[in-house]
Amino acid sequence: FTEALARRDPALADAFAEAWTFAAPADERAGSLVALARARAARGDVEGQLALALQPGANQLGVVRSEAFSGLLLRAGLPALLAEQIALRARDAAGDERCRLLVERMRVLAGPLSDSVAAARASADVLAQAPAEPEALSRLEAYLDSEQVGPGALAALVDRVARAEGPLGPLADLVAAAGARAKNPGLEVVGLRAALLNGDSPKLRERLASAEAACHARLAPPSGPITPEWRRDRLRILGALAERRDEWSREVDAYLHDGPWSAEVLELAVERALATGEVEQALRWARAGLERALGTQRSAARRLLLRAMLAAGGAGDPPSLGLDARDPADAANAPLALLVAIGAGDVAALAGACEALAPTAPPRTAAALLRAGARALLSAGLVGEAR
Repeated sequence: FTEALARRDPALADAFAEAWTFAAPADERAGSLVALARARAARGDVEGQLALALQPGANQLGVVRSEAFSGLLLRAGLPALLAEQIALRARDAAGDERCRLLVERMRVLAGPLSDSVAAARASADVLAQAPAEPEALSRLEAYLDSEQVGPGALAALVDRVARAEGPLGPLADLVAAAGARAKNPGLEVVGLRAALLNGDSPKLRERLASAEAACHARLAPPSGPITPEWRRDRLRILGALAERRDEWSREVDAYLHDGPWSAEVLELAVERALATGEVEQALRWARAGLERALGTQRSAARRLLLRAMLAAGGAGDPPSLGLDARDPADAANAPLALLVAIGAGDVAALAGACEALAPTAPPRTAAALLRAGARALLSAGLVGEAR
């Protein structure tokens, strides 16, 4: 019937095919989804393909982590979602391919998304894989010279630089200078130790001794009462010293449990845990931070939790989203929330993320996002919500 209808009214035939696909039993739906997606691709129906790709079952079909999906997001005009999807692909890759994807993500952030700060921070991820990548070095250097540097910006680099066994070139000097500028002697020590691998000199030795002395002085308990500012400063310094990671982890646990809560400490803790592959640790800290976050801090804390949840899905499906991660939906976190929801099969969260992302999308793409959310709700029997 659908094939016959296609000769008279292709749009109506496509609607029938979609209806039959989602009415099929779950174990038969995958093949129908693939066939329908191919038919829409052959017609160049970008919005139709997008509505199919943004479904819970797409994760099992490998759509979300595919290069074809990257191309679809680019054509649909969704650069923020594209950047996060490329990061997801990079997590599954290794070696040169991983580096290529991280550079691609950096360029999407700098170009279509026009977010120079996010692009510069993404350059740290590139340099953790390829310390001499010139474009990433240039972007990171410009960022570190600005006034917009956040505490987690260099988290991906700290352990990479600290574990270096050979010359890192300009990257070591860049990290040392960033530590001095941020008045973080721990970060300065990491950079200067790596700089010595580029070539020993009395001046470098003198600077290193001075930075180590500053670390010792500022990590020592104060003579008076212990203040929140001192605890925050101590954790910033400890977080840069790889040899004191266990001590730092214990103190972060205590800090997030006892308070007072600091967005700076939370960002550094979660980003560093993600950079070193300690996903369960990152999840635990991000959840603790979100429980304490208030007002505008909640969006930043939720973003960290979603990043940790997406990383947890690298070897399988991430855990349930939970109300704390998706209430309320906001446009800034919608791309991450959407990818996590697809992986977790959480249709309510998926629909909420599609709705939050739609206002920032081109009109036809926005309609496809709302259609995808409604279709996901219908497939789960949530007719009232879909309507």
